[in-house]
Amino acid sequence: MQSLLKLAELAKSYFAPEASLEILEKTLPSFGPTNLDKNVSVVSLMCVFLPTDRVPSSPSNMLSKFSQHMDVDSSETESRPFFWIPIIFSLWALVNNSQSFDAAIFDLIGSLAEDQVGTPNYVKWNESHVCRIFSAIMDHLQLPVGSASTSGTNTGGGGRAAAEAAASGGSGSGAAVVSALAGSFTGVNLSSQGSQDFYESVRRNKFEMAAKFVINTIYNETDVAPKTNTLKHLKDLILAIESFFHPSNQ
Repeated sequence: MQSLLKLAELAKSYFAPEASLEILEKTLPSFGPTNLDKNVSVVSLMCVFLPTDRVPSSPSNMLSKFSQHMDVDSSETESRPFFWIPIIFSLWALVNNSQSFDAAIFDLIGSLAEDQVGTPNYVKWNESHVCRIFSAIMDHLQLPVGSASTSGTNTGGGGRAAAEAAASGGSGSGAAVVSALAGSFTGVNLSSQGSQDFYESVRRNKFEMAAKFVINTIYNETDVAPKTNTLKHLKDLILAIESFFHPSNQ
């Protein structure tokens, strides 16, 4: 399994521009809001296969229909060369309390931000993307704020509370490759532990991947740079966790 996943990651550098469409058309229909374990595997496959170093072909009719089903504004997908960004964030909004799913997203968008750091208009990051990432980072820190704490799952409590306190001033051919390899994934154990093991085999450190997004979305204020306010959010993050590193809290 790990050898096949490594092969896929190395091979995607040679995928044609239309491969992104083929990959999404293969994986997106398997996504369902009620099957968390399978969804982690689906987004993990996207993370492994989707090329982030080249602009994909324009979306197909099938993908446009899927976007409509997901209530994704068509203008959002058509206005950026990397049309699948709004789709990924819409899928993410459907899944809560899954650190494995969050980590897979960190991996995918961290790689995209790094590969497209010199061409931000290809991706068109916006404020909502940055807010979502920093909110997830805070949740993964599992800070015990008040009575809220996390243990192995993402509850969305402590991290967001700390971030809000800081923000307010407080201290607190691609198709052939995909088909061949996807056939090898049909035997993947989709139990909770099996899904976790599946992603653990491909993911890097989740905070390292999230940091890639943060670092590569800090731009000078110019007319062409996306308005992400990443530095402001990074400052809020530091303020939110600063008190937890005080010697009295060790």
